[in-house]
Amino acid sequence: MAGCFREVREELGQIDGRSLLSLYFLVPRAQGEHFVECLRQDASSLRGTGLLTDPWPPYNFVGAIDDDIRSLD
Repeated sequence: MAGCFREVREELGQIDGRSLLSLYFLVPRAQGEHFVECLRQDASSLRGTGLLTDPWPPYNFVGAIDDDIRSLD
């Protein structure tokens, strides 16, 4: 999936004794459909189940966005 998103963050946890991995991808709006298609192709190699929800405000990436804005100055 390299090249389909700008940044990724992950969060590990447990629910009812089961492991949970949440992945958050920062994807440019114009690349959203391409990202979903790449994810569907790669998901076949993963064990377990998944849930894709979108779009969400990029609150997990506020620091990264701030850094990008500063680099434009």
